[in-house]
Amino acid sequence: MIDILGIAIAFITSMLLFSVLVTAIVQFVQQLFARKHRGLVSGMSQFASAIAEIDAGFDSKKFLQQVTSGIVVKKAQYVGFDKVKAVYHQLSVDKPITDIRLQQMFEQAEDEMRALFKSQMDKISIGVAALIVLLMQLDAFALLNRLSVDSDFRQALALQGQGILAKAEISNAPPVGDIVQKINRQFVAQYPSLEALVRQENDSTKEAISAFNQLVRQQPALSDIQMQMLVIKYQAALEAAIDQAQQQAVTFGLEQYRSLSKFGFQVLPEKSIDYYLSLQTLLGLFFSVILISLGAPFWFNTLKSVVGLKDAIALKHEAEKGGKAG
Repeated sequence: MIDILGIAIAFITSMLLFSVLVTAIVQFVQQLFARKHRGLVSGMSQFASAIAEIDAGFDSKKFLQQVTSGIVVKKAQYVGFDKVKAVYHQLSVDKPITDIRLQQMFEQAEDEMRALFKSQMDKISIGVAALIVLLMQLDAFALLNRLSVDSDFRQALALQGQGILAKAEISNAPPVGDIVQKINRQFVAQYPSLEALVRQENDSTKEAISAFNQLVRQQPALSDIQMQMLVIKYQAALEAAIDQAQQQAVTFGLEQYRSLSKFGFQVLPEKSIDYYLSLQTLLGLFFSVILISLGAPFWFNTLKSVVGLKDAIALKHEAEKGGKAG
């Protein structure tokens, strides 16, 4: 049983390392092509068109430009309803859309943008996973077979997995909620009157900015312009912190690539095209893509559970040996 768990731990560690690499590449692509900003521009463009269908003469282009950029944030990744409402009231002459209706339209657009972005990133992740599997010829069946016969290889991967668990590190950037709390503490240090920030718990950029906006509006000493500038500053700080966390995740992912190289995983180890003509090999590659696509958090938690199970069984065996010896 211990040997089987050892093979499982080594295999899971391999999947984790490859998942980390995929996540790092996907996050790099996301940053390189500013996909969040492009998604926001696309979504707000359609939102502006929907407004123009109701409000004749509405300047959609000017609306789009103003809601997707700012003084501090040149390429915004998120826009709050308050800004959308303010720009609409500024550009619309007759204002046929009520604030309630405008908010309903905005929330619907947000939901659609979020779902579309997730779908796009999922497709990119699967594509990247498939490319890595093909280039590095990661056959899940062949890997399991090697782990079952090569004890040194198995032990080295198992130690790598335990090292990752000890550091509690995976490739994903920290949860948005943790980043929000960090930024909130920084703003409370700068603006003590916003001390209520430290008690807020928000798991998304949208919730954090909305809550901050509401809190700022409760400050009687601030003018409307000061409130708006403070919200923009908060949004910029939050997005900068998220970008930094993603960059660190990319760096960590590249470190795991070096780890893969250390274990003998390399690009095109078999140079012949015949390698890809075997049905068993193709099935092994296909399963590898599926397994890697489960994501680093899944494999990290699975590794944690299996290592814990192995340790528990090992302790039980030691206790039984001690009892027999006594």
